[in-house]
Amino acid sequence: MLALDDAALARVCIAATAVPASQRGQWLRDVAERIDPPPRRMLRDLPKAKGGDIGGRKSKAGGIDRHLAARARKARHRARQRAGLRVFRLTASYELIVGGLIDAGKISERDALKHSNVERVLSAMLTEWGKHWSR
Repeated sequence: MLALDDAALARVCIAATAVPASQRGQWLRDVAERIDPPPRRMLRDLPKAKGGDIGGRKSKAGGIDRHLAARARKARHRARQRAGLRVFRLTASYELIVGGLIDAGKISERDALKHSNVERVLSAMLTEWGKHWSR
């Protein structure tokens, strides 16, 4: 996320007026990516543009093609569906869930600091409960 003071934001706005209105949105995205690029972990899984004209707009070779990235996300979604997997978004008290997992010995306090570890343990527990209930 960019954190600009008022003077820096004013300079960006003034510079944006020199760019044609039809290209201004893309110009601002390019500036934002150069100033504050997304984390590498987000970039490594996204498809790269081959360069040339894509959908009526020019793309830079090696840059992230947002249309390809969206198609890749949708392909992963469909693959999960074919495998019978779904993503469930749950809202729960962090202290109760993580505290219960630690007390039950399902996860260590150190591992519980990383949210993806907690999600993995919860997923495994729910899958196991589902197998038990379906007997």
